[in-house]
Amino acid sequence: MTERPPTSRLQAPRILFVSTYPPTRCGIANYTHSLVEAIAQRRGSAAELGVVRLLTPGEIPVPDPMVEAYAGISNTRWVDHVARVARSYDVLWLQHEFGIYGEVGDRALRRLVEKVTTPIVTTLHTVLRRPDPLQRELTRLLVKRSAHTVVISQAARRMLAESYRVDPTAIEVVPHGVHHLPQPARHPGDRPTVLTWGLLGPGKGIEWGIEALSHLKSLDPPPRYVVAGATHPQVLRTQGDAYRLGLEQLARDLDVTDLLQMEDTYLSDDDLGRLLGSADIAFLPYDSTDQVSSGVLVEALGAGLPVVATAFPHAVEMLEGGAGIVVPHRDPRAMAEAISKLLTDPEALDAARRRAEAVGETLHWPVIAERCEAIAASARRSSLIRTGPADRRRGEYLAPGRELGRP
Repeated sequence: MTERPPTSRLQAPRILFVSTYPPTRCGIANYTHSLVEAIAQRRGSAAELGVVRLLTPGEIPVPDPMVEAYAGISNTRWVDHVARVARSYDVLWLQHEFGIYGEVGDRALRRLVEKVTTPIVTTLHTVLRRPDPLQRELTRLLVKRSAHTVVISQAARRMLAESYRVDPTAIEVVPHGVHHLPQPARHPGDRPTVLTWGLLGPGKGIEWGIEALSHLKSLDPPPRYVVAGATHPQVLRTQGDAYRLGLEQLARDLDVTDLLQMEDTYLSDDDLGRLLGSADIAFLPYDSTDQVSSGVLVEALGAGLPVVATAFPHAVEMLEGGAGIVVPHRDPRAMAEAISKLLTDPEALDAARRRAEAVGETLHWPVIAERCEAIAASARRSSLIRTGPADRRRGEYLAPGRELGRP
């Protein structure tokens, strides 16, 4: 084992991210992977970046040069190990989403933020409008113990102030990043394409989108509604494909099967680029009224796609400048009217597309990486505590019920 020399204040800070991470299939894993990749590209090296990959029961550690350690989340024993590993870094950056730390997640995070001596930055991917007392207390603790707290939207910042009594000046707003995709020539053909994508499961509101199709059959030509994405792994484990099968049955009942195309696949970047390049409108009919972060929304804007979305906070915020239309939740007729307006008014569609492209340019990962680098540097400067360099063994794994060791 080798010791890591102290970092000069002139050097970029060493950052250890705690998060789910590929090959885990979830939005937080994809977000962290993209952020780490963007920071590494900005620096020209990934040498001072590391990841603690959270593993759910049954997941297997997969060797990855970015992974500093693996942590099985079915108990809290991984916390002591992560606190030790963090001593080799200047900043410990937590990605927080309810559920990714497991059933004992609240207890684990409490122990971690109380034990670690490295300055902490926390990204809160979800801020609940009506948290229960334990959720409110944990969120407040994370904010209190973090040198900086990051949220994805202004809506999340306001919610922290209103529902958690957190000083909004302590919160940094850094949008979700998006990969730059070259804008292909659009060839919609004879039928325009309306696109929904992402991991599938209850709450996505696809049933309302399918019902909206029944009000669009009279358009000439009628749109093609593409729903692309595999069933969310957690949903698949607990409910199987009942949601997808129910959607297919609904399409048959409403006689819109010829307007609906469901693609049951986990989308690669190339797949997503192909779909975005062929679409005319992005459609987000989500059920949630509290959603303050949507990776799909920023992917749509990054691709210059006009958006029709339900009135969840992130959509209201991002579309207020004209990049799309916000509609009421669970209202298929209003959804159909918004889609019809864009598809039957070329000037309105073009104006929304231009606005989406302008917003998307501010969301590219290199821009987001620069802002995150500045936050990490500030977190390092804000701490007066400096510990000596610690030994490290990249790829160490604290499995449930086991002592520390390699997988």
